[in-house]
Amino acid sequence: MSQQGDIQALVAELDDAKDQRGLRSPVITLTGPAGIGKSEVTARALEIWPTDSTVRVVGTEIEQPLALAGIDQLVRRLDGVVEGDTSTATLLEMLTSGEPTPELMVGGALITALDSFGAVGGFLVIDDAHWIDETSRRIIAFALRRLGDDAPVTLVVERNDTGPMTTRGRTIPVSGLSSTETAALLEDRFPAAGVDGATVQGLTAGNPLAVIEFAASASTPTELTHRIGEHSDHFDDHAVESAIRHRVGALPPTTQAALFLLAVAHDGDDLHAVWSDLQVDGSTPLLDALGPARDAALVAGGTAPRFVHPHYRTIAESAAASSRHRTIRTTLARASDNADHAAWQLALAADGFDDDVADLVDATAQRAFDRGSPIEAARAFEAAARLTSRNAARADRLLQSASAWWYGDHPSEAGRTADLAAACQVDAVRRAQAVKMKRWAESWDTPALHTIRVLLDEARAVESSSANLATALRLSCVFEACLAAEIDLARDVVDDAVRIREQTVSDPTTPLSIALRAARAFVRIVAGEVPRSLEALADPEACQDIELLWMLGGFPPEKLPTDSLNLLQLVGWAQMVIDDWDAADDVLSDLHSEAHKRGAVAIADFTTGCLAEIDRRRGRWASSMSRASAVVDIVPGRVSLGTTLQLAVRARLQAARGDAEATACAEVAIANLSDNQLFTAEAMARGALITVAIADGRPHDALTQVGLIQHKAEAGGGREAGATWIDIDHIDALCAVGDDDALGALSVRLLEQHQHTDRLWTGAVGWLARALHTARTNGGPPPADDVERALALFDELGAPFEGARARLLLAENGLAESIDMPELISQFRRLGARPFAARSEAVTKSSSDPSVGLADLTPAEVRVAVAVAAGRTNGEAAEALFVSVRTVDAHLRSIFRKLDIRNRVELTRMVGLSDRRSS
Repeated sequence: MSQQGDIQALVAELDDAKDQRGLRSPVITLTGPAGIGKSEVTARALEIWPTDSTVRVVGTEIEQPLALAGIDQLVRRLDGVVEGDTSTATLLEMLTSGEPTPELMVGGALITALDSFGAVGGFLVIDDAHWIDETSRRIIAFALRRLGDDAPVTLVVERNDTGPMTTRGRTIPVSGLSSTETAALLEDRFPAAGVDGATVQGLTAGNPLAVIEFAASASTPTELTHRIGEHSDHFDDHAVESAIRHRVGALPPTTQAALFLLAVAHDGDDLHAVWSDLQVDGSTPLLDALGPARDAALVAGGTAPRFVHPHYRTIAESAAASSRHRTIRTTLARASDNADHAAWQLALAADGFDDDVADLVDATAQRAFDRGSPIEAARAFEAAARLTSRNAARADRLLQSASAWWYGDHPSEAGRTADLAAACQVDAVRRAQAVKMKRWAESWDTPALHTIRVLLDEARAVESSSANLATALRLSCVFEACLAAEIDLARDVVDDAVRIREQTVSDPTTPLSIALRAARAFVRIVAGEVPRSLEALADPEACQDIELLWMLGGFPPEKLPTDSLNLLQLVGWAQMVIDDWDAADDVLSDLHSEAHKRGAVAIADFTTGCLAEIDRRRGRWASSMSRASAVVDIVPGRVSLGTTLQLAVRARLQAARGDAEATACAEVAIANLSDNQLFTAEAMARGALITVAIADGRPHDALTQVGLIQHKAEAGGGREAGATWIDIDHIDALCAVGDDDALGALSVRLLEQHQHTDRLWTGAVGWLARALHTARTNGGPPPADDVERALALFDELGAPFEGARARLLLAENGLAESIDMPELISQFRRLGARPFAARSEAVTKSSSDPSVGLADLTPAEVRVAVAVAAGRTNGEAAEALFVSVRTVDAHLRSIFRKLDIRNRVELTRMVGLSDRRSS
């Protein structure tokens, strides 16, 4: 396809997007390499496809390091476009208030603003999207995915060598010029030259910028013809850059200075005032100074000059003399009323170390971090470090950069800046901090035992110089060991850490001392050593530790520094282990909100996975699936421990529903994990494979997976039965293969654990296993007490799916008369657990048609169903889901039709969320 074909294709897509608005995503992405003519194709298409209201945002390199710079530009362009719309004013207040601006809050407000813009037929163009700051790219992409019927037609123009801003809608790759078009372009530049267009097209691959620069490299048609004969290879990117640099260098010094000012100025800077302050070449006006650049077709525009191509901007910036560049940037900084803009200008103007400027950039970094933009903060901290003269202060800023990269879920960058910090000539304490951050960053690819060994060595090395750092390093070891299910090792490390802490720090009320004792309580809980009722725990010190752990759970997360938020994850995790789901939900929900506000992506991902698992256990499968799919919806393709946990939960749900995707989802989750990481996620993913194997009639394969989980847990000292909730799968598989001896042994182990801890889960599955073992080996019904105890504990636990599975197993093993089979079948159907509903029907030999369940809804419909079933109005649901009210209305009509229900009461009953509203 030639450029003319690209233009026609774009116009056709714009027409189609406008016609189909409300039926499909009206987003079009135009991609191609630098210089291929994306902006020109866009401009030519818009001449053919005029609109009443167009808003254009352009990403620039100078804005890329600034947090939310892209959003700020977009909102200022939108402000006042729609009469009576106040959403842009709300957004501007968020961006200028100086208060933290959570991504989701900004995203929600942006959706409202774009929704209003789309309702009046607005057209949004985001040009050079690859230069927009990362936080803005993420928020804009989120908004574009969430917009409904009133979404504006949106054109995203970006290079194809960067990650796409959004995967929604259609993508048009821009191709090079055809031979005819190349000849026409040359004819326009060199009339009557008679140049062979096909030859030049071959030399430049039809890249318009390369064609222009190739032609501009000759001063006469004869010279151009001679140059064509000289070239046998492609006129590549390097040749293009050299040609542009030569042209810029040939301009008068005053013009070069004016070009540099134009290149480095921020959107909104008063160029004419700054030029006047510079007093370059007497009193030559800026537009006159730019005259030669305009004649050379490097800039265009009247009173508001602009570069014809981003390449010209880049080279104009790099070609300026260093003395001139420092003067111009310093003048721009003085004239700017934006502290972040000014700080970056001064940083780029600095020649060597400058501690005063470093402090300004450090403040910019802190503001970005406080606004929930850790990526931009990381870049600013690193820039501040480069300007810092003292080794210790430089290392501290590099460590802050590494920490920001880490919380922004960029572990490779965190490792790189940690290495830079370690390379500074620093003391043992800072070196240990760098090693700690490096190990965190590498934990995805490094075995846990190796990481723990390195961190313990560092803790011993800094013991005498910093007891607090030594404690923090040992705490990291405890966390790593628990993630890897190395519980015995975690116990040894934490006990040793407490002993050393008590010897070196006499005050037991310091934050690190409390954190250490809380971590010790956590280890005891995941090791299965703590009873449900603390009154049954004879060890007063252990009771105090656990009370400290619960106390941390009640501490407002917004009062904690970001590093301390990790402790709240332990609290929520511990409450999940002991099945105190209400408490875990409260802690993790508050933590999740705070993590989003601060841009702590890694923590937000992990808490999302935990909350999805809590919903799954409670039978709130629609809500669980919505949470477990969040990462795909918000940041497609990102992989972390938390996102892998979400994948594992989703796989378990899919397996229980009989979805064909369950196995692939579980295998992806397992492949994402190394042998020593996040055992809980691995166990959940293997639990999905167990469920699938049982449903497919492969119980021996199911037992193989059970063995893998149990072996790893027992090898590391994990004895908390049910922590990964595969016990009922184990019972199901043993019944299927007829291994009654193993079933009996399992019942003994579970009931012993129940006697020790009084946990509901261990008692429920223990009594179930014993009842089934008795029924299968004695040839008659088991004692009624065993069955009643099991079912009562399942009901008290509040896990409807597992309770229904227990009843199904009893019915399949000759106890159907004691089970309400119609209600059991109905419960499996309500959950969407099709394989288990079919098994229940087989027991009763029912021929009734299976009813439609929630599994038949689309992901968007599931989200709406969950929100409405939680008691929200359509307007409240739209606000919570960041969609329009009309989108909610349309989804509800589809939901009612698919589920064959008539009102919200029936929907609430089916989704199973009525108890959430009342609580």
